[in-house]
Amino acid sequence: MFAIWGSQSNDVWLAGADVGNGPLVFRFDGSGWKRHPTGASGHLWWVSGTAQSIWFSGENGLILRRDRQSDTFEAFPGLATSATLFGIFPFAEDNVWAVGGDANANTGAAFQFDGNSWSAVTDMPATAYDAPLFKIWGSSANDFWVVGLGGEAYHFANGSWTTWPVPAGRRLLTVHGQGTDIAAVGGFASGLVVKLGIGGIADQTPGGIAQMNGIWIPPSGLPLAAGNDGQLWQRFEGDWMPEPGIFETTLDYHAAYVDDLGGRWAVGGKILSEPFNQGLVVYRGPDDVATATVPQ
Repeated sequence: MFAIWGSQSNDVWLAGADVGNGPLVFRFDGSGWKRHPTGASGHLWWVSGTAQSIWFSGENGLILRRDRQSDTFEAFPGLATSATLFGIFPFAEDNVWAVGGDANANTGAAFQFDGNSWSAVTDMPATAYDAPLFKIWGSSANDFWVVGLGGEAYHFANGSWTTWPVPAGRRLLTVHGQGTDIAAVGGFASGLVVKLGIGGIADQTPGGIAQMNGIWIPPSGLPLAAGNDGQLWQRFEGDWMPEPGIFETTLDYHAAYVDDLGGRWAVGGKILSEPFNQGLVVYRGPDDVATATVPQ
């Protein structure tokens, strides 16, 4: 499982690998899990949503939209790219961004949906296209961040881009925030945690942290970061520290989510090399979720 997103505790979506019968997409409705066949093929690397739609992105330019009203999937075969789209973020139904690239060719790519069709974004800083871009998040279409492999983060605000160097030129894998509280995580082997703001990037990495792959900052409660070697970290009173009472595993987490009731979620599994044939979903919180069975 590569991705998790939710609007609340009874609307949680998971997305993951395709091991031969289509990518994994599940929804938890507060009482049980349901798998949603997509009709597509290929790994899905990210999921994000709005009140109207759930958006998914993945390998070979795969983008799917699930319409909540009709309960159907829509694919976008006209998106002419072979890039893996590692991140997707809807600002509105007529303004959706997807970012990715090709790690082998060391290229980055970004695309924007205007409600009718997708087009390549070509006005980012030139260095954004020199390495894969991994994630995008923003408080609005005029204030958002893009992070990736190239040792830089990109901030769009007031109609223009600003480029910020990442500490030690390291990679950032995921960015998330609430208002002006914005953070990103990454690293390689050892982890990296940074705070993002209009003044640049501040390193907040604690000692002993593994590579972090996912982060979620809730409107209230403690932010959660998830990474390799089964590590989960929380931010308490400004400091990052290990999440207490974690589920012990040697598998790697790829994404995190904190729901409206304070439920803390992390997903991952065997994520570093194919075949991606072992998944992991963990939960800690007030709901009776831990005993639920995720269908195969």
